[in-house]
Amino acid sequence: MSCSNVNYCLNNTGNISYDDHYISGGTFNGNTYYSGETNGLFIYYSSGTTQWCLSSSSDGSCFLNGKSPCSSDCPD
Repeated sequence: MSCSNVNYCLNNTGNISYDDHYISGGTFNGNTYYSGETNGLFIYYSSGTTQWCLSSSSDGSCFLNGKSPCSSDCPD
């Protein structure tokens, strides 16, 4: 998967540490991933759970997640 969006902004998540500007950091397991500018978190696509995840590491446990199953190239 390759998403054409290069950045995302998360806000009003209910957890201020998740709110940040996320910038494309390249690919992980063939999918685009995004890194938080200040919080050190990642948005990545989990092929195991077929959903987009917000995590402390690429391929880590999800703090927030999108719908599952998801086959979108971009975070939902």
